[in-house]
Amino acid sequence: MGHQIIKQPDGMYALFSSFCDDFVLINAKPEDIVDEWVNSYKKEMEGKVHDIVAALERGEKPYYQFTMSFNEAVDKIKDLHGDNMESLMMLGITT
Repeated sequence: MGHQIIKQPDGMYALFSSFCDDFVLINAKPEDIVDEWVNSYKKEMEGKVHDIVAALERGEKPYYQFTMSFNEAVDKIKDLHGDNMESLMMLGITT
């Protein structure tokens, strides 16, 4: 299950972890729990981005058969939206 927010008897909140079966945050306000979770998810996302970029650098396909090259992505944009999409103009790729 992960983490569970529990209301303490004094009205503050605690964060209980089922991984270690202990409190990982006590005497917290709701915004403290938000900060804790945002920081945790940020670290998780940083790891995921690092793994994807590392795979691309090794010439691997992190999205398997759905991994596109830059040119394939540009071609898809042109096919679906035409040559004058703002993103293509920002990249200097217009006709």
